[in-house]
Amino acid sequence: MVGFVTSGGYAHYVYKSVAIGFVPVDMIAPGAAFEIEILGEMRPATLITEPLFDPKGERLRG
Repeated sequence: MVGFVTSGGYAHYVYKSVAIGFVPVDMIAPGAAFEIEILGEMRPATLITEPLFDPKGERLRG
């Protein structure tokens, strides 16, 4: 175990399950692969460093 998830749920806008958690700073890299436990089952996870919703802020400037 290298970190932990604090919360998670389904993101309807991007049609994906998402989770927020903590990993050591030296393991943070866009696209890094991890496994997280969800309801007793290990699931693949990919670290995303960009916002999933409107990453360029274009909707705010519309």
